[in-house]
Amino acid sequence: MDFDVLGPLRARNESHEVRIDARLQRVLLAVLLARANRAVSTTVLREALWDGRPPRSAGKVLQVYVHRLRRALGEADRITHESAGYAVVVRPGESDATRFAELHALALREHAAGALSAARDLQREALGLWRGTPFGGIGDVPVLHAEIDRLQEQRLAAYEECMALELALGNHSKTVGELTGLVNEYPVRERLRAQLMLALHRTGRRADALRVFDTGRRLLAEDLGIDPSRELRAMHAAVLRDLPELDLLCWTPRRTSPGPGHCCQPGQGLSLHGVGTVSPSGHTW
Repeated sequence: MDFDVLGPLRARNESHEVRIDARLQRVLLAVLLARANRAVSTTVLREALWDGRPPRSAGKVLQVYVHRLRRALGEADRITHESAGYAVVVRPGESDATRFAELHALALREHAAGALSAARDLQREALGLWRGTPFGGIGDVPVLHAEIDRLQEQRLAAYEECMALELALGNHSKTVGELTGLVNEYPVRERLRAQLMLALHRTGRRADALRVFDTGRRLLAEDLGIDPSRELRAMHAAVLRDLPELDLLCWTPRRTSPGPGHCCQPGQGLSLHGVGTVSPSGHTW
């Protein structure tokens, strides 16, 4: 059995997709999957199913929904009943969200070991599991908001790492279009904006890179009332001064000073040589 939540919710067995027509049954499955292998209280389930206004018969109706969901899944032991509530049993490898997290973590380890192409391929494989907004197709369920936000943040982190690897591998032209789309979709995501500036600069589009910064600075001020981060300002200063370090595969940590072409490992402080701004985030652009 496979449970896919990185897009429209679906459950699949070896031969076909499980048909779950009733919206509230899909909501029930989604909430259980958001806390897979952990009991979800009946209070939380009633909140999710009836938006805080459960009918008097909510307890019995919930039991009926659980029974029907078990029957649809074809495995009675998939949904267990415990004193604390109900839980869905998800085994290793059955959840696309878990597979995504595992691939992303493996990619980070490969990056740390210096295997850039392997790390990039793993990030691409992880991102390929996404089909849309998490838990899509069931409408707005406030109980799921925190989990949706968590998954979306993981996806963006994977994109940032993937773009950093593409830039470190010298794929600047290939990356410009993808980064442009990401920056348009997430305009206040500063690392993506800095990566786009770097890709544009490396493809001879310095003026466009500076315009990308100006747009970001205006959006940050208007939408959030803040100035650009030190990292983004450092990128702007480096592009403005046309620093030759921008053409290296990766900026090097000031304290270790490896040769050109070294790709910085996660967790190392980076510096833009000649700018004097040190990134506390440990980012490889």
